[in-house]
Amino acid sequence: MMKRQQRGAYMVMMAILIVILIGIAALAIDVGRVLMMRTDMQNAADAAALAAAAELNSDNNAQDRARAAARDLLEHDARFARVTELLGATGLPDGAFDFFCVIGSETDVKPSDPGFSDFCSGAEVEPGKYAATSDVDAHYVRVTLDPTLVGDGDRFTSDLIFLPVLGALGIDTAETASAV
Repeated sequence: MMKRQQRGAYMVMMAILIVILIGIAALAIDVGRVLMMRTDMQNAADAAALAAAAELNSDNNAQDRARAAARDLLEHDARFARVTELLGATGLPDGAFDFFCVIGSETDVKPSDPGFSDFCSGAEVEPGKYAATSDVDAHYVRVTLDPTLVGDGDRFTSDLIFLPVLGALGIDTAETASAV
């Protein structure tokens, strides 16, 4: 009679353990997905910046061509968001692009060098970085993927597996979901 009671206790412990293990597995998958998507987004932003920089040749409309090249590259990358296309119909706004004439690299003209104002007429916007004021002095570009710029949080949101597991356990996931 004692063995039957022990067997029942093991079944209860195993049921609890299985639920815990499923939750841990879901959390591990979600963390892996988030890290992978973050890397994918960084790679996409880097590729967009390189595509944009390739268009900066001091000709007329260089900045417009740079924006178009970056938007075209990003428009087809949909691996890391709920929305099937990262940019959709709205496109990446102009505020996502920062053009610089000097960024403080070793090969840049130094602000103390004679003729610096001919090379770069922009003001210092960050330490060592001077904003480009025209297509002629735009030599560098930074592309920022930010949901506040796009205006649609779903473009940078991915559904997770762990949140439904928490919901099944009776834990309120509404506050947790908004933080993701």
